[in-house]
Amino acid sequence: MSKARCLLIDDSEEIQLLVQRTLGDLCDVTGALTVTDARAHFSAKSFEIVIIDLMLEHSNGMDLLKDFKSTPGINKCSRFFIMTGKDSTVDEALGHNYGVDEYIKKPVDREVLKAIVRKNLKVLRDEAPEVVDYGPFTIIPGNHQAFVVLGGKRQELQLTVKEFKLLTKLVSHPEKTFSREDLFSQVWDNDSNSTFRTIDMHVSSLRKKLQERGSLIKTVHQVGYKFSLS
Repeated sequence: MSKARCLLIDDSEEIQLLVQRTLGDLCDVTGALTVTDARAHFSAKSFEIVIIDLMLEHSNGMDLLKDFKSTPGINKCSRFFIMTGKDSTVDEALGHNYGVDEYIKKPVDREVLKAIVRKNLKVLRDEAPEVVDYGPFTIIPGNHQAFVVLGGKRQELQLTVKEFKLLTKLVSHPEKTFSREDLFSQVWDNDSNSTFRTIDMHVSSLRKKLQERGSLIKTVHQVGYKFSLS
């Protein structure tokens, strides 16, 4: 199983190093020292764990939490932690009202942090639907949600049922060529009212919705289609 991805937003390089060393065997930790960097990372890829320092320079971590939690579909695939040295029950209650999953006090105990992250990753893997995460795409089949990075920002795609199934099939099997017959039987379930021409029409529509990413769906001459990053 591949490592989970963690986004750590804290303007202390010391905390950045401590968390990366603590969680290194559980997560690939991406560090952000500024809110600007944090927003850029969050827009560009998905993270299972997001840790936000409450007192960021020139910003309040709670505001960032609110913004991140409002991202469509994010509650199904991410866990959010607030980390702070403040001893304020008001802040803690506010964080829980905004949907924070864990409230971690500084100074950070490494073993406690590791245990909390391990517990939350188990919750995600036990409860969340399977996620297809490849290249610029994140697809959650159980929720019928697909996200793609366009212009450096992650956006949710608005797809028909057939477009969603088609994209999921192709992205789940990178570099594999599917004949039109394969796609017809697997996506259309041999619908007697459809023809192979329907596949071409749906691929064309899907490519338009993917904008600059549409070129990742390659036409294999006289055979069918495949998904390729090259």
